[in-house]
Amino acid sequence: MPIDIDGLSFEELLDLNQRVVAQAHIEMMQFNLGQQVSFEHQGGRMLATLVKYNRKTVTVVTDNGQRWNISPHLLSPV
Repeated sequence: MPIDIDGLSFEELLDLNQRVVAQAHIEMMQFNLGQQVSFEHQGGRMLATLVKYNRKTVTVVTDNGQRWNISPHLLSPV
């Protein structure tokens, strides 16, 4: 069910942000730095290594050196 964020107070927006950050943190802690992961991109699976935890995303590097900041809920362990 969508939330009409335009109708939320500043305090409610802060609470919503804290919940999003907390959920992202829980999801990213399922992975370890250096772990091989995969994610979907343009209909195929990309393989990468997790190199950094960010506030709401993680940074991964593919075998060809591309860096991606990606939401942890989109990752799968390899």
